[in-house]
Amino acid sequence: MGYLSSLLNRKYRGYGEDRYKGIQKEYADFLIAEDEEVREIKTVLFPLDYFVGAVPDEVYSLMSLYRAEITLIYVTDADIAGQIKDTLGECAMNTFLENRESYGRELLDKISKELCGR
Repeated sequence: MGYLSSLLNRKYRGYGEDRYKGIQKEYADFLIAEDEEVREIKTVLFPLDYFVGAVPDEVYSLMSLYRAEITLIYVTDADIAGQIKDTLGECAMNTFLENRESYGRELLDKISKELCGR
């Protein structure tokens, strides 16, 4: 038994071992076996939207471990913009999109600075 399996078995001993084994079977395609090679992560796509507030420090720490190129993108929902246009008009939709774009730029700048500072 490898180190990882041994560690997991000790951690979950007496705490739902059957559940852990079930999870291990169900997600076997997604779990890395000890004899498998882990590929180097070279690029990371980091999508953001309006509902992203503060990004936890753990995310920055995780991203810094990869030492990969990180691409930040800000996503605006076109369906919502279309609904605003249909109900309130094109001027309201343009105002909505300008506000979202402004927020997106501020968020991207903030997160970029955090990532570069680590």
